Amino acid sequence: EDEPELSPNYELNVVADEGHPFRGGDIEELCLKHGFIRGPSDLFYVYDGKTPQAPVVFRICSLKTPYCFPRQMSDYETTALAVYMDLPARGSAARYFRAMRLAAEIFVQQLGGSIQDNNYQLLDEAALRTIEEQLRRYDESI
Repeated sequence: EDEPELSPNYELNVVADEGHPFRGGDIEELCLKHGFIRGPSDLFYVYDGKTPQAPVVFRICSLKTPYCFPRQMSDYETTALAVYMDLPARGSAARYFRAMRLAAEIFVQQLGGSIQDNNYQLLDEAALRTIEEQLRRYDESI
């Protein structure tokens, strides 16, 4: 079986339902509640450990230019968020992707919307499982 082509990065876009943009205050509240830390470039980060010195698992940015979050979130709105990671070292990829997927699902459950790829195609359970399985095989290959 041929190894699937791995991407250098993985992105799950959380796209708001038509006419119901995500509100900055809601985004910030969810990030704080789930331990996503505001970090460099005013993005939210999740680290593999409790400190910013640990490896980055994934980042969350807005898909509204300039892609970062304003310091004052109360008046901010965006129609989409990106939850993304760079392909990590072998052994962490599937776990990092699962964490990313969980974050994306939290946003959908709390704020509405759907998880899509960069081509605005819906990522259903089967598509998400396929990506995770590719990353699991990558983790296990030496």
